[in-house]
Amino acid sequence: MVDRSRISCGVLVALAVAASAEAQVIGTFSWQTLPYCNRVTLTVVQHAARFQLIGSDDLCGAGPAPVTGTAVPAGGGVSFGFMAVLPGGAPAHISATISLATLSGAWSDADGRSGAFGFGANVGGPPRPEPARATAIVPGQFAPSVYGGSGSAATIARSDHLHDDRYDTSATVDSKVAAAILTPNHVTTTQVVDGSLSLADIFGTSNRSYNLGTLSVPGSGCIVVSVTSTGDAFRLLLPIRLGLGIPGSALLSAYPVVLNTSDQAALQVCNRSATPFNAAGVILEYRVS
Repeated sequence: MVDRSRISCGVLVALAVAASAEAQVIGTFSWQTLPYCNRVTLTVVQHAARFQLIGSDDLCGAGPAPVTGTAVPAGGGVSFGFMAVLPGGAPAHISATISLATLSGAWSDADGRSGAFGFGANVGGPPRPEPARATAIVPGQFAPSVYGGSGSAATIARSDHLHDDRYDTSATVDSKVAAAILTPNHVTTTQVVDGSLSLADIFGTSNRSYNLGTLSVPGSGCIVVSVTSTGDAFRLLLPIRLGLGIPGSALLSAYPVVLNTSDQAALQVCNRSATPFNAAGVILEYRVS
């Protein structure tokens, strides 16, 4: 039967003098990586404040597999890190922590398996699974258009790989965007949010003026007047105000027209009042698109 108290005291003494001792064999001990049947037998050799682990994994009777590692004091216990080289060369990396009071603890491996690290245990169970092996990337995992060809490279970027004409350059994109903007009806009501544009956005912020002279408009009636706007042929004339400051002018309405080739337009002016309007020096304020 294993005398745990004597072994524990031996380990405590070894840790206490770790700073001064060199290459001292502490002893040979066994642990089982429960719930699996694998038992690890390790000879602990002290090197100053660290401990070298040398031993084997019995592979549940199918071994042994060589084991090497290191142990260091960790709080009130000892932390182990060791590797078992399995038949075929696959490494099983295992971490374990034991308590100095019981010399037992817990273990885990690189594949996420874990369990009790039983000191001196020797019970049944299934063998600990072999570690997962890395899968190499094979040519078939690459698209033929990337991997195929006659060139060679140390990386996936092949020396003979060229982008074809499916990919536009920056200059080509800029050219296509500029051409699209110039097409008729490029901006329609589907691109403009209701209420987001003002008259100033469309016609600018500078008003023009034209002296209509004497203006006589019957009550609730309309007349046609001539307007000239030099240099604005085929542009839209948008009336803003008529006869500012003249009594009754606030009830006059003028409607947009398109200037002809002679920069002239016939503008309709209507009187929304039943009282006739008659005044001289009536100024039309307008903008052109």
